[in-house]
Amino acid sequence: MAISLLTLNVRSVKDQVRRVGTLSFLAAQNHDVCFLQECGIPYAQSYSQLERQWTHRPSFWSGGNDCKSPGVAILIKGRHFTTDRVTEQVNGRVLVVDGSWSGEPVRLINVYAPPEKNERLKMFRVLRMQLVTSRTSLMGGDFNCTVELDGRTGSDSAGMDVTSRLLVEMTGEASLRDVVGSMGPNARNYSWSRPDGSVRSRIDFLFTSPTVKPGRNSMVAVHFSDHRAVSFEGELTRKFAAGPGSWKLNCSLLENEELVGNLRDPYVEWRDMRDLFHSAGEWWEWVKDRFRSFFQDASRAAAREKKRDFRQLQSKLQRLFELELRGWDVDDELEETRKGLAEHFREESRKIISGPEPRTSRRMRNATHSSS
Repeated sequence: MAISLLTLNVRSVKDQVRRVGTLSFLAAQNHDVCFLQECGIPYAQSYSQLERQWTHRPSFWSGGNDCKSPGVAILIKGRHFTTDRVTEQVNGRVLVVDGSWSGEPVRLINVYAPPEKNERLKMFRVLRMQLVTSRTSLMGGDFNCTVELDGRTGSDSAGMDVTSRLLVEMTGEASLRDVVGSMGPNARNYSWSRPDGSVRSRIDFLFTSPTVKPGRNSMVAVHFSDHRAVSFEGELTRKFAAGPGSWKLNCSLLENEELVGNLRDPYVEWRDMRDLFHSAGEWWEWVKDRFRSFFQDASRAAAREKKRDFRQLQSKLQRLFELELRGWDVDDELEETRKGLAEHFREESRKIISGPEPRTSRRMRNATHSSS
């Protein structure tokens, strides 16, 4: 399904007249999701007044009190999005919204990084944990640092600092893609500029998960900010093709000590192959496929064994009945066989009533963590 994103430092929407004009401009851009930074709004228990002014469906706001400029917002247009959870991770700086986009789980992250390097570094360390998710991530913001050596022109401080390297590292770990990709020739993709054009830099970004197919991107000039908006149009694909159902781990297999022991050696081999992948996220997706194959094979083997045991018990019961009809004393064996069959059907009944086993268990987590 098509999806369009925009991120923009709006240089304050605290003033009512300015806010109405900014929201009207954004509505005219016709993007599905807009990430706004430097809204200039204080922290509040409720932002209902601001939410009402965006009439095109849900909006989420976060203000801050550490200075005049903090404040971020995520504006959504249309009926595609269903909200699960909203987290003001850093008031006025990092806003995280989990939900579903036409049924696909997504995480929207808006970032307004401080201009001070040390404060920015602290905030990025908090942000890093929000990138660890199984959801499709859509992240936009003013990061106040570059991600490339030529990301700033006409300045003595051109280049990358420690926060730049951390941002590159953590987006790489999460397999997030910079939708613009580079400053481009003649700094054509700059996102911020001094009024006289003497300094230009690319510090505003949109990052997306690999499940978002790239499309068109552009830098949009606005009349009310010294930043240009980053615009993107792409396609949100499903992580897994629709099929008969999702695979869930049969956690009863983890009670089999021999089976868990057999898993440890392969896992150590898989762990040692991390350096062969471009990112930890890519490696983990590969490992999950191995886990699934391992436990699917074990589950099939366990199912075959149970079916074989059931057939043996059923055949034994039939033979015992025949012997009883011939006058043999087989009462004890009949009772034992009936109990075995009764237990088998009790287990099957419990599965039907309680549903499938949970996908993970504490024991599974402990097994994998202890191996790493």
